[in-house]
Amino acid sequence: MKNSLYTYIFLAVMTIALITLAVLQYHWLGSVSDAERGRLKESITASSENFVSDFNQVFSELGESFRIQVSNPSENIEFRIDASYEAWINNSSYPELIDTVYFIKKESEDEVIVYLYSPKMSSITKVEPSTD
Repeated sequence: MKNSLYTYIFLAVMTIALITLAVLQYHWLGSVSDAERGRLKESITASSENFVSDFNQVFSELGESFRIQVSNPSENIEFRIDASYEAWINNSSYPELIDTVYFIKKESEDEVIVYLYSPKMSSITKVEPSTD
């Protein structure tokens, strides 16, 4: 009888210990999960800020590279666009961003002409408006 009583007390103590450990593990896992969630949130925030910064930097470089103002209509615009394109290819972190360059020339108050610069051929062609 005495052995049986010790056995029941031992089982009761072990059951209480097991339940206590299960509750502690549940709370610890919750704390670890909350810490991991916070770390991931900070990482996503930092990554998105870096992306926005890179995006802004690349497109401001793009705008600066191709900011060409022509004051003299007889000026060789093809050379200037070619030079801008080459500078972009050589200095940009993302040179593949530009495939084709279009530019607009205002002929008169009512007439605007669109031109296409082909980097592969280093030539400028007039883009005819579509009749669709």
